[in-house]
Amino acid sequence: MDILKEIHTYTLDIYSGGNNAKGYEYMAVIGLYASDGSMIGGVYFHRDSTTVPASDVQDPSGYVWCHHSWNDYAAIMDMLRNERPVFLRYLDSWSMASLTTSPEPIGEGE
Repeated sequence: MDILKEIHTYTLDIYSGGNNAKGYEYMAVIGLYASDGSMIGGVYFHRDSTTVPASDVQDPSGYVWCHHSWNDYAAIMDMLRNERPVFLRYLDSWSMASLTTSPEPIGEGE
């Protein structure tokens, strides 16, 4: 099912673990939450780009799994910190999620 939900808050987990992290494929996970505090999805940053799946997934509860390589982390954090509103979108026909902003005027400035 296609969805578009506004992200109101987020949590951030950055994993360490040294040599113990070899079996854990994620470097970081950002939890995405709706206005009522319910978790609507997560952005999973893979340590190794070879573990990134071929598509994103929305599970039966509505939770959306967004997969990225670690290289995308800075751009996504910048979006969450500096843009408003930000939406979580999932397109079932493409099995693809995105973080999306609303239209903004050109030359908005500081």
